[in-house]
Amino acid sequence: FATQRAWAAARLAEYMGQLQAQLKGRLTSPEALSARRVAEHRRSDLDESVQEEARLKQLITTYRTLQKERKSTGGRASSSAGRSSTANNQSASGATSQGRFSNQPSDVQRKAREANEEDEKAWLASYNAVRRHISVLRKEVDMDENEWARAHAAFKEYLSTSLKHYRMALSAGPSLGPQLRSVFRVVSLWFNHMSDPEVNSQMTAMVMEVPTYKWIPLTYQLSSRLGARPGANPDATNPSQQDPLSLPSQLSASQSQSGRRSPTSISQRSHSH
Repeated sequence: FATQRAWAAARLAEYMGQLQAQLKGRLTSPEALSARRVAEHRRSDLDESVQEEARLKQLITTYRTLQKERKSTGGRASSSAGRSSTANNQSASGATSQGRFSNQPSDVQRKAREANEEDEKAWLASYNAVRRHISVLRKEVDMDENEWARAHAAFKEYLSTSLKHYRMALSAGPSLGPQLRSVFRVVSLWFNHMSDPEVNSQMTAMVMEVPTYKWIPLTYQLSSRLGARPGANPDATNPSQQDPLSLPSQLSASQSQSGRRSPTSISQRSHSH
């Protein structure tokens, strides 16, 4: 029964690894990259449309404020009306300029002062058209982001599940399951995703559970990664190059400080096997 469980875990791990590799291939294909560029362009179009909506809204609001001010003055001197309009425009501009165009209130006020009813109608038509365009774009952008999020979540799930079942297979006895092939595939997944905190957490748990002698066939490949610092020569900075059999202790050395298991106990367990 234990042998069947080990084989089943290894087969399931391989299957999930294949799904992860296939999904990665689709996400990095020319078609997917092209679709991603289209989605980015759509997002940029949405941002620009939101800015245009804010600009048109400010123009319309400022124009209507000026019209109310002109009607309220009722034939005062143009100079007095101009000063009052300017003050009111500044107040209205400060209240409505929340977008990126709020740093140019003088240009908005100038256009509003020079505008007429036809201009207001044109602005209002453009404003409504932009709002409709934004409504469509928001739906498309949300669909793009949701699709990307689902694909990314599936990629993470396949990778995590694959490592989990490889750990189950490798934790079995020495004669149970495809041991060496599983070790090579686990290390390959780790090397390809070393920057992923979840992958590193899975590897930490695996090192604590899997018998250390099973890592020895990959001593040199592992030691070149474990002993090297970023930007340094792995062969020059790796102490385990002088003694490859010391790698199992180094694999678990980072965990000895947590008190869960020391390198000595793991080394003793390796000798017992």
